[in-house]
Amino acid sequence: MKAVNQGGEFHTFTNVDKTGFGPGCVEQLNQPGDIKPDDNPNCADEVFGPSAVPFGETLYVAGLARGTHKFQCLIHPWMHTVVTVR
Repeated sequence: MKAVNQGGEFHTFTNVDKTGFGPGCVEQLNQPGDIKPDDNPNCADEVFGPSAVPFGETLYVAGLARGTHKFQCLIHPWMHTVVTVR
């Protein structure tokens, strides 16, 4: 599977299955405003880095097990999707 960034901004495509959708890593962009990035364990550098998708780039995701997987942009937390692998 691949994630292509055509949005004009830096994004992430982070698998958040273990925690579900939650706040992003940029406090000013979280809604509602009282949610802190510390509330999301996916904001650790070791997770954020490999899921980065700069503008115009493609991130390839391999090795997903069958089932449902949740992906979210950790910069823009309202951007999320569910992927089903059959």
